[in-house]
Amino acid sequence: MYEELINTNEYLQYLEHLGIDTRVVKESIQKKIKKNKEIFETFANRSHQISSSNINLENIIFEEVNKYIFQNHKNEFHYDISFKLDMESLIAIKFSMIERPAIKKPSEINEGLQVEIGEVGDFVRIARFENELILGQYGKNNSEQIVFEGLTPLKNKSPFFEYIPSSLIWQDRFYHPEEERIIGFCKKYNTIEPKYVLWINSATLFDLGLELDLSNSGLRAIDGNNDVVLEFRCWRSELIGNGASFVGQDSNIAKLEGCDLLMRKDYLKELQEIVGELFFISKKKKLSYF
Repeated sequence: MYEELINTNEYLQYLEHLGIDTRVVKESIQKKIKKNKEIFETFANRSHQISSSNINLENIIFEEVNKYIFQNHKNEFHYDISFKLDMESLIAIKFSMIERPAIKKPSEINEGLQVEIGEVGDFVRIARFENELILGQYGKNNSEQIVFEGLTPLKNKSPFFEYIPSSLIWQDRFYHPEEERIIGFCKKYNTIEPKYVLWINSATLFDLGLELDLSNSGLRAIDGNNDVVLEFRCWRSELIGNGASFVGQDSNIAKLEGCDLLMRKDYLKELQEIVGELFFISKKKKLSYF
């Protein structure tokens, strides 16, 4: 149960990176999931065979991993950034929530090179991620349309670099030394930490002469005059309920969930002077559930 989520969990992947055999701890995780099966059912919409986001799985994984480390590797294991809660991003994303903007849904977007970049007042949308849940009938034929859009010097690849922890944003270390793409995308599922984060790499932020604002102002960067130049925004829209309800007080399953990254227009020109020619690319993914 939940094998794919368990196998791709960052805590377990980190142990495997260190050469630790994780088969025993994975077995203990599965046993605890079965023991607490009724907790997971609380977050399920049976009519459509889907579940809302919750932290129960990651909580079980985190508890069992730490127990395993303490019992078997406590004298040789050193916690790194992968095992620390990203409180700064957690606070910032709370203040970055907005109502969903009036933009096309992922299912309405054509994949490929885009001629125009969306304007939002004095800003332009330099990146966007969104997941659209499309419900079938009687719990069958559910699907998801997912879009990845952003400025990139690479025409034929996804516009984002991934697998860099969002916590590195606040240490000015959010980049990969061999990565050409300028915008990073962080994603986590069923966790207390932010689910999706888009941000520009720290080296480019430095080249633009920008610095991070305080996290209680949201995830954004300011210039020397304390004016906002770069701003992350996120949203959850068209919520449906858990359990037997479709819409109600317990509505927590988002049919549209996403985020974008805005940059002031005058700084977009500076960005192009630093990086060179940039393209706004849309990549899509479709997931079907039968």
